[in-house]
Amino acid sequence: MRSFSASSLLPIAIVFFNTGAAYGQSPFPTPTEAQLPPAEGRAELLRSCNLCHPIMPVLGQQRTEPEWRGVVDAMRGRGAVVSDADAARIASYLAKYFAPGMPVRPGAGRMPGGQTFILGGRPPDVKPVPGQPLETRDPVGKGQKPAFAGQTRAPAMVTRTAVEATVVLHGLDHPWALAFLPNGHMLITEKPGKMRILTTKGEAGAPIANVPAVAYRSDGGLLDVVNDPHFAENRKIYFAYAEPRDGGQGLTLGGAKLSDDETALEDVRVLLRIQPTHPSVSHFGCRLLFDRQGKLFMTSGERMDPVLRNQAQQLDSRLGKLLRLNTDGSAAPGNPFEKTPGALPDIWTYGHRNSQGLSFHPVTHELWSIEHGQAGGDELNVIKPGRNYGWPVIAYGLENDRTPINGGRTQDPHMEQPKYYWDPAIAPTSMTFYTGKLIPEWHNNLFVAGHLSQHVARLVLKGDRVVGEERLLLDQHQMMRWVGQGPDGALWVLTDDADGRLIRLAAKRN
Repeated sequence: MRSFSASSLLPIAIVFFNTGAAYGQSPFPTPTEAQLPPAEGRAELLRSCNLCHPIMPVLGQQRTEPEWRGVVDAMRGRGAVVSDADAARIASYLAKYFAPGMPVRPGAGRMPGGQTFILGGRPPDVKPVPGQPLETRDPVGKGQKPAFAGQTRAPAMVTRTAVEATVVLHGLDHPWALAFLPNGHMLITEKPGKMRILTTKGEAGAPIANVPAVAYRSDGGLLDVVNDPHFAENRKIYFAYAEPRDGGQGLTLGGAKLSDDETALEDVRVLLRIQPTHPSVSHFGCRLLFDRQGKLFMTSGERMDPVLRNQAQQLDSRLGKLLRLNTDGSAAPGNPFEKTPGALPDIWTYGHRNSQGLSFHPVTHELWSIEHGQAGGDELNVIKPGRNYGWPVIAYGLENDRTPINGGRTQDPHMEQPKYYWDPAIAPTSMTFYTGKLIPEWHNNLFVAGHLSQHVARLVLKGDRVVGEERLLLDQHQMMRWVGQGPDGALWVLTDDADGRLIRLAAKRN
């Protein structure tokens, strides 16, 4: 396994990173010397960061050198190709000219036309006050009113049990998902396009052979993986990935058998290709989950294109949808739109932006999901078949340039409201209900991995309402990618980093 030095990350919400165009091909103007003074690191900054977004809008927040180093690491995690030497020079340059307390340089933090570029990041490192709202920062969607009391900003909770966070493994290359195998091993996906086996001794194997090529840029790459419900008999797995195609890339569902010696995929097949192919490198989704009938749920993002995202409302498109499939990729029987003229029969729900988390409630057995908002407005939803979850007609938060989303509409009587939303955003990437016995006070609590926020959110529920919230693992200073319960009853977490970690959470032993 490769090993990299981990740094404190304070990531920013950047949309696209171009890894192929040359420096001179940037479609954005080169900042003036008054904006970016000539010094070592300037050329590297422009070459690496001024290709698919203008550089000055993301320089409106002043940071220390370790924080800027974290920003560069976050860019690399989203697919930007930056060498170690260039990354060090860029961080040093930014710390010299964009440090806390320095005058704001012309154009910093502003989009063309004068609008503010929204930066995301981890919450302040302040001790929460139990019973008071955990979130104390100003919302991005100022003036927006929740649809009901408690829909956002739940009171802070604190776990009483002494919890131990053990880093079982590090050196993973931007891990995305994990599946527990019947023999105790773990199957891990790494976003650049690798699968690995982690043994019960905490040893990571070599990359598994025959994994399809992936489009590793920004949100794209190798994504979720799940076992077939009958894996012990058939050794089948299912996985999602951004597939490189003529004219761009698209979300694809694949299936294969894991070889008996766990070193290769066999009988690799494409089960479903989400169309259209598009140059966008963002918002593929994708989370996979089997229901009790052995049918496969699959989330699909709306590709973050201002035109394509409207297809989230169209029943003849799979963008911005939750799908329910047979294991061969065909539509499962009993889906709500199977008899609707013009509708795709595999659609279960629609009006989603970019959902990356699914989990069944352990008591009600209802399906819950999480979904990325725009700037603010991340959602927690209870899924009802055939329902419309609103995007992009209604939403909390704002567009990334601080303009209202669809005129600022947050409610519609014919569309579902989230059971909870976050503003500012946490960028939720995975979720699980905890049913283990190692930490009894967590029983039936919901855990959500926060990517930009660098924490795992613990949500205490009463019925379908959130009545308490806690932030875990902030001390790791890592973007959280995946959270799940293991067969040992512990909570397991993957972090998204070039030196990605596998962390086990359990009650501290005396």
